[in-house]
Amino acid sequence: MPKDTILLKNIGWIYTFNVRNEIIRNGFLLLKGEKIEQIGLAKDPLPPADKVIDLEGAVLLPGLINVHHHFYQNITRAVPKTLKCSLLEWLKYLYALWAFLEPEDIKLATQIAVSELLLSGSTTTSDFFYLFPHHQYDLFDLEVKTALDMGIRLHAIRGCLPVLEGALSTQLKEIRIDPAWLVEDKENILKESERVIDKFHDPSFFAMTQVGLGPTTVDYGDAGFARELKGITARNNGIFSFHLHPREDERELCKKLHNSTPNEYLESLGWFDGNVWVAHATNHGKEDIEVLARNNVRVTHSPSCHLRLGYRVAPIPEMIKRGIIVGIGVDGGASNDSGNLLAELRTTLLVHRIPTVHPHLSREEWFTPEEVFKMATLNGAKMLSRETALGSLEVGKAADLVAWNLNKIGSAGSFGDPLSTLLLCGLDYRVDFSMVNGKPLVHKGVLLAAEEKSLAEEAKRVVSKLLKKAESVTGLSFSKLED
Repeated sequence: MPKDTILLKNIGWIYTFNVRNEIIRNGFLLLKGEKIEQIGLAKDPLPPADKVIDLEGAVLLPGLINVHHHFYQNITRAVPKTLKCSLLEWLKYLYALWAFLEPEDIKLATQIAVSELLLSGSTTTSDFFYLFPHHQYDLFDLEVKTALDMGIRLHAIRGCLPVLEGALSTQLKEIRIDPAWLVEDKENILKESERVIDKFHDPSFFAMTQVGLGPTTVDYGDAGFARELKGITARNNGIFSFHLHPREDERELCKKLHNSTPNEYLESLGWFDGNVWVAHATNHGKEDIEVLARNNVRVTHSPSCHLRLGYRVAPIPEMIKRGIIVGIGVDGGASNDSGNLLAELRTTLLVHRIPTVHPHLSREEWFTPEEVFKMATLNGAKMLSRETALGSLEVGKAADLVAWNLNKIGSAGSFGDPLSTLLLCGLDYRVDFSMVNGKPLVHKGVLLAAEEKSLAEEAKRVVSKLLKKAESVTGLSFSKLED
């Protein structure tokens, strides 16, 4: 037997999420290199393998897919100054911090973000990196390299900030932050977008890195740039992604400039070509949803961010009824303050049951744990256009998988449905075992990709340095709710 085979045995439950939605009790998996070679029952003869891992009755799932994040924010979490801010206030204070980010900050933030994702069940992640303070464009390269060194499968969105939101340019100047430190020249955006796709985008079946593009906020006044940016991804068969939860001032501007809604305008630009996903989609009514549905636009759902920043909770049940593919994303470390993907699934399960969130949603329409897990597996793979390789446990697919041992006090007293136990019970969300592309990255709850304590200690130093720089320039205290 070749040296690259691994046998996972004594698996209590295998949730395949394949087309037949098979659940295997007491089974095993044989892995060969980066792919699944065989799935069988414990009563079958166990195949020989170079390495055997005993999962001791655990629940095994396809690796979860996180479809929206901002890694760089993970060293600006739970900032007291931002705890009661509107979106634009929140951005003002955080741009004042992010203006001073340096390479070591980005590397550490990426390590922290990836560690948290791996420990909470994610094996594939998208990251939307759109901020390059003081024109440090190679920060994108550093993030990709760091994430790959950690072992996670990465869909890196090379984002951009062509314009600042609302009146932020004026407001930042008032606290001595030059907007030019943050905004990126459009010609450079196009050049850098081409460069990073050429350098990092891998179209192969088991690709560990693929690259997409998109602005963090839409510039409704420059159709030419919008078409050029979208054209780059179209030529490279790449994903296009951006935030789309239009504020009232954006709707008014779009009406004035184009006599249309933001969604109708983006449809007219050709942005909604079936290979795009939008983040949040919170401020969407029926007409907005109709535009998304008829163009096969996919949506990332990050409910903890919506609750944290006081957004309207996105009308996800209505979108799903219209056939829109919805995936789950933790969003950034400063808008969620946690990068725990399993916790995000729990929030998705529960928040849509609140009567005032969806007044016309019946109990029969509440999401089940299985439906939520499908959003983070099959749907996540579809959003990335990787469903042939990821999102389910099937022979020939990538060996990306996670396992939880439910024989713990946090699970005691639960019975019948391990998926319900995972989302509703427990003291923490840490996986017991995680594997990406056939390589174990978490074993017996221990992160193999990095040393957790060292990262936490390093974060104290880096955060202190960042705060001192920002506070010396702005005169603000970020560690207080009020000055």
